Amino acid sequence: MPEVDARVKEIIEVDGEQFRDLNANGQLDPYEDWRLPTEDRVENLISQMTVEEKAGLMLISTFSNVSSRTKLTEDHLRYFIVRDDPEPRDLAARNNEFQELGEASRLGIPVIMTSNPRNHVNPNQTYGHAEAGGQLSTWPGELGLAATQDPELVKEFAEIAAKEWRATGMHTLWLHG
Repeated sequence: MPEVDARVKEIIEVDGEQFRDLNANGQLDPYEDWRLPTEDRVENLISQMTVEEKAGLMLISTFSNVSSRTKLTEDHLRYFIVRDDPEPRDLAARNNEFQELGEASRLGIPVIMTSNPRNHVNPNQTYGHAEAGGQLSTWPGELGLAATQDPELVKEFAEIAAKEWRATGMHTLWLHG
């Protein structure tokens, strides 16, 4: 059984299990039921969404503290690329604040914060390409890791970087192709 936590919406209990009441209707909807298959949950959530909410899920925007609030609350965006360089503690606090805004929305849809690489050695820090070098653990870039031909080292990097990213509220790495 997963640990259920909510900051804005109520937690409801059904059959001795806890669930977040994300749409605040006092009952367990299929999309709120973590026991159901993902496909069933997604189908139920989509059936409750407005066209504007669906459109918001199809867009990603550069994060800025002021305009992103509007984009989240009025334009229903849920994907943001973090391009600034706050300290990890400040980044986590801000990302938590935006998760609360997402939870407070009509259907409680979470926010996904993404970023360009933050763990790579980057002597030419360029806005929008590789932010915040040196604020998290520092590793060679993808090619440098590949050149080591050491799968255990790559695994170690992935595990450490994943913990750091999750601790700051980041969910996805955006790589330039």
